[in-house]
Parts: sequence; structure tokens; C-alpha cells
Amino acid sequence: MRLVVQSPTRPERIISALEDMIEEDTSAIRLAVAYVTLSGTDLLIERIVQKLGERKWNSVSKQLITCFDFGFTEPEALTKWIALPGSSVRAQNADLVVGRNLNPKIAFHVKMYDFRTDDHANMMVGSANLSERALVVNSEAATVHTGISKLKPLNSNWKRLRFGSAAVDAALIAAYDALRTANPPPPPPPIASPATVPAQSLWDALQAGGCDPSGYEYFWVDAGYLSGGSFNQLELPRGANTYFGFNFDDYDRAQDSIGSVGLAVRSAFHANRPLSWHGDNRMERINLPTGESYAGNVMLFRRRARHFELTWAPLGSQRSFAWASASEAASQRYRVGQKGNRTCGLF
Repeated sequence: MRLVVQSPTRPERIISALEDMIEEDTSAIRLAVAYVTLSGTDLLIERIVQKLGERKWNSVSKQLITCFDFGFTEPEALTKWIALPGSSVRAQNADLVVGRNLNPKIAFHVKMYDFRTDDHANMMVGSANLSERALVVNSEAATVHTGISKLKPLNSNWKRLRFGSAAVDAALIAAYDALRTANPPPPPPPIASPATVPAQSLWDALQAGGCDPSGYEYFWVDAGYLSGGSFNQLELPRGANTYFGFNFDDYDRAQDSIGSVGLAVRSAFHANRPLSWHGDNRMERINLPTGESYAGNVMLFRRRARHFELTWAPLGSQRSFAWASASEAASQRYRVGQKGNRTCGLF
């Protein structure tokens, strides 16, 4: 058993723990989660597809049990789940829709994520709903249990969670959507991002001895404008190479190759992405895989044993706010360069 704690200074922990539970031979997922949102669904599916690939994901058996309590589950999320290949979606307290009152007498408040292979289960049980805020931003705690070989008790408890639920179809979603529109749940409070641009650049912090990027799991950077014909050349601050395991500081040269970086992006692994120094703009540069649109996003690198995972979120989104806030709290938020308002950070 492993305890996972997510807090304002440690975002991304729940979604990262779920990602780590997914194995190449995962054949089924069972989710019993009280509240489900479209952004949370999209984020989880993105990470599963990154591990399994689109074809394997489509073949995975998918079961979801959720509820209509308080109107927190989003109709758009339910519509997406019922459209997935091999998917079964059921809801507890479905009678609330018929009774036109979304306040339950007995709430369904389960948060259980179960990823199965043919012979064992990896499971998370804790406080996190299937929402973007719960997976990335909120303070959450969960226990992770891997390699569970005794599946009979899990199957019996799944039947208990399923008992009394109703199958979710388009007609039920439409009725729920109409009732929810008439009685909307309260919106979540906005997440405040650090408002000011830091005075210190990453390179300044490195020279002052106040920063060691190699000791951090995550590194993010505002993408800004990407160069190159495919718009895939991400400009990095001087000193960013130390996060990737290099020790380059020959910045008096006009141009130089620093090395190559292994990147996992979505379901593909790219073994040798060039990292270089360009004296014309006084920036380091990494060539990201082509075929993606990176502009307007904040790029997040996650350190793994032998490579780095790359994901991204729109500038100003909940996730990018959470990354910036975590770096700010750890005094690890910096300017990318001496000029401009692009920022970066570590956590």
C-alpha cells in the first residue's frame, strides 16, 4: 500500500498515481466515482491512451458507476462515457431525476479506481472524484494498492456498489441535463494564479545557487511562440538543460548541441529529441515531436527513470495555475529570460 497526498505545493499527484497504475496488459477498468466531469474524464483518458495506445484503449472493458447527487456530475461527461467502445455506465440515485430533486437522502460518495489485468488488480481508494480539480489541483489523499491477486472479494464488493443502480442512456442524460439546467450546482471558486512576473530568471537562480532543477520531478514552461517550420521548437531558459541531466554552460558560443532527450508524448515514445543552445536569442531549445499544436499552452515535463513525459495545458487553465502556484510556494518560479513575460517553474 502507498499513500498519495496531493496539496497546493504538490499538484498532479492523483493523476500521476493513476497513470502509474496502468500496465501494458490492462484489459479492464472499473470506476466507482461520485462526481464525474468532462475535463476529468478527458484527462484520465489522455493518460490511459498515453500508456496503452488508442487501439488497446478501445479494446479495454470500461465500467463506470456514478450518481446524479446534487447535480455535480456533468451530462457531457456521461455522454462521452456511454459513447466509448466497450463501456457500461450506471448511476446510483437515478430516482432523483424522476422525482425532479437532486438532493439525495443517502448520498453515493465512493471514489474507487480499479485497473485490471487478467490476473491482478491495481486500485486507488481515496477522496478524489473524477474531475480535473480533484486529479490535479485539490488537496486529496488516497491509498494505492497494486498487484492484488485475490480478485473474488473485489468482484463481490463491486456488485454491492452496482446494486440498485440504473443504466445510463441518452434519454436519462437528457432528463438529468434539463433538471440540472433548471437547478445548477454552485460553480467551483476560481484558482488564483501568481499575478506578477518573477524578477529572477532561472539562469540567475542557478548562478546564485538557489536552484537545482535536477532535484525536481516536474518542470513547466510557458510555450509562447514556437519556432521552426513545424512550430515544434520550444525555447527554454538558460540552465534548463540541468533538469534533463546535462551540465552545459558554454553560453559564449554562437550555437551548440547539448544532447538528446527521450520524450513520451501521448502514446508514442521519441527517443532522441535534440536539445541545443542558440546564441542568437540567448535561449536553449528542445525540438518537440511534430504533429501537435503547442502554442498558447504551458508545457509540463515529468521526470521518469529513463525518460521524460510531456503533457500540456492551456495558459490560464486550472492545471497551469496549479503548477505556477506550486512553484511559487516553493520559491521555484522564474522568468524564462531577461526580457518578456514568459515564466517557468519547478515543483
